[in-house]
Amino acid sequence: MQELAISDYLKETFDNQEYQKILFGVLKRLHIDYYHPERADFEQEARLVMANELTRLAHQPAEQQPTNLNLHLYQHLYWRLLDQLRRAQRHQEREPVSLDQSQEDDEKLSLTALLSDEQAGYAFETCELRQFWQRLLKELTPNQIRYLKLVASGYSQKEIAERLHISRQAVSNLRQRVICQGRKLMKEVK
Repeated sequence: MQELAISDYLKETFDNQEYQKILFGVLKRLHIDYYHPERADFEQEARLVMANELTRLAHQPAEQQPTNLNLHLYQHLYWRLLDQLRRAQRHQEREPVSLDQSQEDDEKLSLTALLSDEQAGYAFETCELRQFWQRLLKELTPNQIRYLKLVASGYSQKEIAERLHISRQAVSNLRQRVICQGRKLMKEVK
């Protein structure tokens, strides 16, 4: 493999048909089609990863070179983009959601998400949180407190049901009771 600068390898990812096939094959395998909202970002990341790997391989001795360069590039790109997709998913899971929004079984809630309630017309965040929590915890049952602690730890509704040995419907009921109790306290504060 001939030694080139990273910019040369980056240009080669656009010009070389084999590299194009590898890149688009990885995107296809990861279901990043032309309608994917972040397609251009993933394509650019793939080109940079490929150029970096080609540069790295160019500086290795011949005996350490992969026997099948195309397969090596494909696998390297696949794992790097898969990691990026997973990071994006984890980030998306941490986005706040409204309390009234229906929850999927595997959707994880954070305390921020639990406290955000746009539909109520005011935000829980505007309260004195410490005082609010102290008052709320006094009003909740031991089961509701356990539920809140599990939510704060990032457990999904399904995992909470398993840990508390109750049905998912019971978890949903706990959630609604906590919300109602919180709203009741908020009305008192208003």
